[in-house]
Amino acid sequence: MYYSAIGLLSIIVLLIVNHDILLNRGNAFQAPAWKVYRRFLFAVLVYYVTDVMWGILEDRKLALLLFADTTVYFVAMAAGVLFWAQYTITYLEDDTPFGRLLVFAGRIIAGLITVAAVANIFVPVLFTVDGDCVYLALPVRYGLLASQIFFLLLISVYATVSIMRRGTEKRLKYRTLAFFGLIMAIFLTIQLWFPYLPLYAVAYLLGTCLLHTFVINDEKEDYRQQLEKAYEKERSAGTIFAHIAMSLARDYTDLFYVNVVTDEYTEYHTDEENGVLSEARHGTDFFESCKREVKLFVHPDDNEAFVNAMDPRFLTDTLDRMGVFEMTYRRIKGGAPFYVRMKVTRMKDDNRFIVIGVTDIDEQMKQRQAQERMKEERAAYGRIHALTGNYIAVYMVDPETDRYREFGAADDFKRLGQANEGENFFETSRKEAHVHNYSEDVGLFLSVFTKENVLAEIERSGLFSLTYRLNLDGKPNYVQLKAVMVREPEGERLIVGINDIDVQVRQEKEYAERLTLARKQANVDALTGVKNRHAYLEAETRIDSGIREHSQEPFALVILDVNDLKTVNDSVGHQAGDQCLRDACTTICDIFKHSPVFRIGGDEFAVIVQGRDYMCIEELLGKMCEYNSDARRSGGVMIACGMARFEDDECVASVFDRADRVMYENKKALKAVN
Repeated sequence: MYYSAIGLLSIIVLLIVNHDILLNRGNAFQAPAWKVYRRFLFAVLVYYVTDVMWGILEDRKLALLLFADTTVYFVAMAAGVLFWAQYTITYLEDDTPFGRLLVFAGRIIAGLITVAAVANIFVPVLFTVDGDCVYLALPVRYGLLASQIFFLLLISVYATVSIMRRGTEKRLKYRTLAFFGLIMAIFLTIQLWFPYLPLYAVAYLLGTCLLHTFVINDEKEDYRQQLEKAYEKERSAGTIFAHIAMSLARDYTDLFYVNVVTDEYTEYHTDEENGVLSEARHGTDFFESCKREVKLFVHPDDNEAFVNAMDPRFLTDTLDRMGVFEMTYRRIKGGAPFYVRMKVTRMKDDNRFIVIGVTDIDEQMKQRQAQERMKEERAAYGRIHALTGNYIAVYMVDPETDRYREFGAADDFKRLGQANEGENFFETSRKEAHVHNYSEDVGLFLSVFTKENVLAEIERSGLFSLTYRLNLDGKPNYVQLKAVMVREPEGERLIVGINDIDVQVRQEKEYAERLTLARKQANVDALTGVKNRHAYLEAETRIDSGIREHSQEPFALVILDVNDLKTVNDSVGHQAGDQCLRDACTTICDIFKHSPVFRIGGDEFAVIVQGRDYMCIEELLGKMCEYNSDARRSGGVMIACGMARFEDDECVASVFDRADRVMYENKKALKAVN
């Protein structure tokens, strides 16, 4: 047990000293050398765990487990050597043939050790553990460890040469790299002759502490100073402030310039009177402060959406895909809520920085709500406001002469070819429909979009609306045509707008499909694929309703139970038990082909028998008996079965109870015969 103390202490020191690197706090360790060093630390951690377990297992004399742990021990040691070689070459930024050769040699050594460890399971070549839990080293062990020693010394020499070749700027760091390899080689050499001493763990402990003190801490400090210098340089030059001020000052009330890697941020406010942008505060925990302050400044109904949006990974992924992220929510000021729109963009010249702008759109939202109220009142002026939206074309038509004039069209719609103004609006639109409308919707459009229908619907309800698809960019695009009548100085005019609603329609369809799929999955048993207990309870509720209304057709319940499933699970394993359940379910479904089958418990199924199966229920039960007879002879799993018919019962539960009792009687009989 004393042996394990060194490894346990090493684990604690490793986690304390390198927790930020292991957890990749703030995504700050993304450079190639950091990534390799992180893998190296994980390999060292695995080695420590195996070393601790080695001492415990050896003390308890658990020979088999000690053998398995020692096998993993050698693989972890090999991984550590490989990742150390990769880290050294990556840190030195030496993409030379010799550097690549060292990495390749590390892979070969790691591969040989891994192969030897696996082969040792079948033919002892590396080590053995006898019945008394005595560890015996074999010749191959000495050869492989000697190759590691030589390789570590070679890396140390390589780092030493780099000191002389590259000057003094990083002399201490390179010397530490060289010294680390030397320590590992020396302790590993001693370990050759004293396998019962945790010398390699001690070497790792000393080496990683040296690396952390003289290399890692210096790298972190250099990185922090570079960020500070870069920030101060940009700030003193005024480029950040000028960029934001010139493009966003007049549009946004609040601006945040955020480093998504370090969580540092600068907050700017826009003066309401003259639009001057000024720095309000600077901090180092932007995303955490958003979570802390959300209850103070965000409407309770929007808290969850805001917190989900203010996640650095979510924002980074969204900006990678979309280039921009926008969100509308309500803030609280003076106890009153008001609407704002948040827009997040990324600095083009540096992906680490994002700009978050907040715009007060409360007045716009109030206007929109006012327009909706006007729409509900069906006033003519309200119909004009109802046309505001993502319209790709708007026309003004004289209802007397059918002369029309276009006063707004998107570029996509202009390509469809309808003239900006002309005669016979309805006739022209119907002709163009054959060319530009989606083929499946042409008939609908022609049957509905006539002058008589449009004017009659406006006369009746104040608004004509039609949804169909146009061919835009070679694919069908959902649009909505709206028409209202307004009074102009020269007389009544028909306003016709075509609104692009493709995204909305497809989102609604996708939501409906997902909802249908979710409901279906909620009623399906994941293991067997038949309906589950939730689906059975829904079916029971429907039948109970039919019983109460005296409209329920005859039915029977068949309850089935897979015998000895626990024995299968305990003796062969749960995977075999699961397969047994699937096979039993297949048998039940094959027999009751025209009836719904439900898995209502771990090994229990129910079948609601109606219609064709109900008419031949006795024959189907006979098939189940035949199956059990075959299973008894072949040693297969038998299925206990009980059936009860609906006989003016008050509810399904009473039918179920009778069938369940019959099933348990059958279960006892099958066990007695078996």
